[in-house]
Amino acid sequence: AIVLFELLNMIAESQIAQPKRVDEIFGRLPEGAKKHIKKRDGTP
Repeated sequence: AIVLFELLNMIAESQIAQPKRVDEIFGRLPEGAKKHIKKRDGTP
């Protein structure tokens, strides 16, 4: 049961917590940097 709980925690971390942290860090970048990243990635 502990192994399954650890797997569930890993999935939650990778699918929920990590993307939120990335978005938070991205939000702190200067607008010019965000613009260039979006252009590079082809996102609107």
